Amino acid sequence: MDTNPDIAEYYQFNFSEELTTAVARSGEGNPPDDEFYNAMYAVPSQLFDESDANFGLGSQWDERGDQLQPVMRIRALGLAFAAWASLLGAESNMRLMFALSGLSTFIAGLNIYRALVPAVVG
Repeated sequence: MDTNPDIAEYYQFNFSEELTTAVARSGEGNPPDDEFYNAMYAVPSQLFDESDANFGLGSQWDERGDQLQPVMRIRALGLAFAAWASLLGAESNMRLMFALSGLSTFIAGLNIYRALVPAVVG
């Protein structure tokens, strides 16, 4: 395949200094050497490594949050029981049952939270 020297000169004129140096090191007609590619991809590789580290840290926090979901659900159930108890009249036997259920779910949620705190904090 014939090459047009004018077109080649145009593209070589637009080469960066690093690419011109790499082509000179590797020889005419050869692709740039590995040193050029390592220099060009150093910053993106570093950013990729940092993003992997940040993704790992984010995953750890996500797992910690997932461990606290049962506590939130149990506490919400206790709050619902307390709300039902507050809507019933003072003479209703169901009011006492809902109040005790709310209190027991509050205590259960507290105990589960206390059991999870070392796992969440650590």
